Amino acid sequence: MLRIFLSLTVLGPSVFFSQAKNLPGRAGKSFEWEALPPALYDVLFDREFLFTVPKGPLKGIIFAFPGCFQHPAQWGFTSSHCPLCAGLPEELLIVATAVQRKYAVVTVGPHLSGDIYMCWQKTWPPEANIEIPELKRAIRHVLEERNWWRLPRYFYGSSAGGAAALLLATRFPVQAVASMFMGFKPDEMYKEEKLVSRNIDREEGLNQWPFPPVFLLEAAIDQPEYGERIHKTLGFLKEQGVHAEHMILQPHPLHPLFFSERIAEIDPALSAALYEDLRAAGFINATGYSDYLTIMLEDPDEEAAREVVMRDKLYNVLEKHFSQKMGIRGPLHDGYMRVFIELFRASQGNHEIRGKEMDLIIDFFEQNSVPDLERINGNTHDLVGQADSQAEVLIRKTGLEDIMQREPGPLSHTEGIALWKLWIPSRRGHLLS
Repeated sequence: MLRIFLSLTVLGPSVFFSQAKNLPGRAGKSFEWEALPPALYDVLFDREFLFTVPKGPLKGIIFAFPGCFQHPAQWGFTSSHCPLCAGLPEELLIVATAVQRKYAVVTVGPHLSGDIYMCWQKTWPPEANIEIPELKRAIRHVLEERNWWRLPRYFYGSSAGGAAALLLATRFPVQAVASMFMGFKPDEMYKEEKLVSRNIDREEGLNQWPFPPVFLLEAAIDQPEYGERIHKTLGFLKEQGVHAEHMILQPHPLHPLFFSERIAEIDPALSAALYEDLRAAGFINATGYSDYLTIMLEDPDEEAAREVVMRDKLYNVLEKHFSQKMGIRGPLHDGYMRVFIELFRASQGNHEIRGKEMDLIIDFFEQNSVPDLERINGNTHDLVGQADSQAEVLIRKTGLEDIMQREPGPLSHTEGIALWKLWIPSRRGHLLS
């Protein structure tokens, strides 16, 4: 398997430290942040992965697909396994909820050959771009390497990641899918006469799989096109006889202990002080709801100018409490600016990833998942067979001579990676520890 290790230089220092802190859990149970297992960062087939795996028997695997401008490393605490992880509160709430219920969370990024915005490439058919075929290959290897094929598999995606999850479900056998803020994309998918998951690399035998149940989550405050796409997808799925459910993420209020519940580094006293300062500055209203950019203006320039003013006000409030961990004011900020803006927007029912509903998503997975054991043969699945990539062919060779016996000239990137893997196989365990 092709594996390389990279530094995420685009991420700033993490604002979290792993420490015991109760997290609001299901049915009144609590969860300590200290119990969250360390996340392991890896790169497989030119794609970032972050693994968070609870101890003991697993109930299933949730593959999570972030949206644009997001990174898998934002889904885990800083640790020796992921020194540049910079976990954000809503993402960590998703992970912690799943881990508490004995699910492994595997966060997957788009192919690193894509655009600078870290967006997923979505085409129909999926084979028109490298994104989905190579994503299928990478996930197949994860399941084979970890011996996870016989566990239930689920896809969860946010925004563009939700569209990618739905698109991948047409080419990869999965028990259920949840998409937050996004329906099918591109529009050519709606023209399919029969929506199924199929293996186009296998012409004979079992090469189709019924499309899985889908849970669509819509933001209460969003651009109309996203809601329209979700409802179009919902209608299309029902026409196809696919089980689909829908909910709207309504705003929820904040309270004095809210920030200490969501951020491991903040204690209750600091949370209460922050709450009062933010309320005095106009970010939280008298009823406890966030007023951070709640009204979307039609003029983009006016909207941008208003956001600059709001960011400056927020920066001044947070600088009082976190002078060294602020990040920058701009849209690609790290540190506490990013943290609090995410919390405000998520609480408003905005187009912002949200962890509050993760228990409901897992309930949907458990109640509606499609069984799959009859189609698994040995360590693989009969619907995911693919021709070996150039990298896989090289990696399966057993000696340096096999790579070096080639036409004279410099090694390609693929050959260099394969050579690297053969040269230091003894260090693999060290790099993964």
